Amino acid sequence: MNPLLSRSPEETEAWGYRLGASLTHPALVTLSGELAAGKTCFAKGVGRGLGIGATIKSPSYNYMYQYEGSLPLYHMDAYNLEDSELFHALGLEEALYEPAVILLEWPSLVADLLPEERLKIVISKGEDENERFIAVEPVGEKYRQILKGWLAYEDFGL
Repeated sequence: MNPLLSRSPEETEAWGYRLGASLTHPALVTLSGELAAGKTCFAKGVGRGLGIGATIKSPSYNYMYQYEGSLPLYHMDAYNLEDSELFHALGLEEALYEPAVILLEWPSLVADLLPEERLKIVISKGEDENERFIAVEPVGEKYRQILKGWLAYEDFGL
């Protein structure tokens, strides 16, 4: 699948909104990309799509924020963790198996603890300062179905 194109932070958030609004079951979504690629911007959209009224913030220094919406949302960030042992010791590994939508930024830092099946998203910067490419890889049948529902969802939430 070709990467999705976003030409602005608003469009990046809108892609997240479409994903959140199309989710009907718990899911693990990993968000990768360099600093300032738009991972938290995308997460804000997922939160809106799940009907969360609170402002979605970057969990970099708190490791995880919990929100209530049509499905619970756990927004996690492994960026400031020394290793996966700390992720486990903080109880974050257990949260991966909760009946919720889990958005995990910087998953490569705790890859040895992650379930194999998930929706992998990589956001990369384009040539224009606001342009982003959103590459999506569903791992497992459940996540192939989630991807189909996401791309078929017509409301961009703008």
